[in-house]
Amino acid sequence: KTSIISQDANLSKVTQKIAFVLYQLSLSSKFDSTKGKIKCISIENIHFVIRLFCGNDSSVVVEVRRMSGCSLIFYNKYYSAINAAFSGVVKLPSKAKDFPCNVSNASKNDSDQQTSLYRIEEMIYDNYWDTKVLAMQLLTVLTGERSGYQNIELYGKQLLRGEKKGIFNFITSLIFESRLLGEQCDDYEFLELLRGMAFEILFNVLEFSAKQNQLFEYIQNNKGWYDNLLVAILKEIDMPHVNPHNAYRAARCMNIIFSTSEELRIKGKELDACSYLLLANCYSSSTHLLLEKETDQAISILEA
Repeated sequence: KTSIISQDANLSKVTQKIAFVLYQLSLSSKFDSTKGKIKCISIENIHFVIRLFCGNDSSVVVEVRRMSGCSLIFYNKYYSAINAAFSGVVKLPSKAKDFPCNVSNASKNDSDQQTSLYRIEEMIYDNYWDTKVLAMQLLTVLTGERSGYQNIELYGKQLLRGEKKGIFNFITSLIFESRLLGEQCDDYEFLELLRGMAFEILFNVLEFSAKQNQLFEYIQNNKGWYDNLLVAILKEIDMPHVNPHNAYRAARCMNIIFSTSEELRIKGKELDACSYLLLANCYSSSTHLLLEKETDQAISILEA
């Protein structure tokens, strides 16, 4: 828990600053009027709250309390930005430890990579949510930029070709179907977390395949799946108020496939994608900078 003394004693101006900082940091936030606090969730799934108090000298005290998530990212990225906005003091990020393990060198041969995929496949169908989350976190790292060319190529190809049916079907079900369950279902928060990672993994492999000029071939060989993906993406973008982070991730995937396939761009126009994007863009214009940028780009691609 940390407190910041605002240099501005005007409560209205302080709340305006908070709103602008939340927008700049692309935070999902909700105001709890009963407790007088703002609940924030970052794209890294860091949960923290912001509360306002009156100081002894009529100043405004801004309290920022991390509830869960990585403390290093919270302090370096979020608390520092909020502190700078109110106190004018910019704190330099703490230096991260230089760990000897390098992700890009973790798996060098096919057998190790296949073993990793088999283990992940077992974990995502485990009965415990924590195990599923860990499996998806591993897959997010293994398909990310830091994993290295060799890893991304193997994992990306196998996922986009549907060769790893268990993992492919799990990610597909999260993206295509889990939104239908609604907020009232049990373990909704876990589902949303897994859904976000599913979009993140999908973006990683789509982006890599597009850079290698392979994505167009994958789309041509599995048009039905990508048509359904586009529908699922539009449903996600249509509800930025539910989870703006996932709407942002969905928009990133949309930009990749629109940039690659003219057929999918035409399909997007037929589905009136511009209307969905404009609504999400309007919503995010004061709440979520990352989503605003991605929807701007998608609209530009469609209108080109």
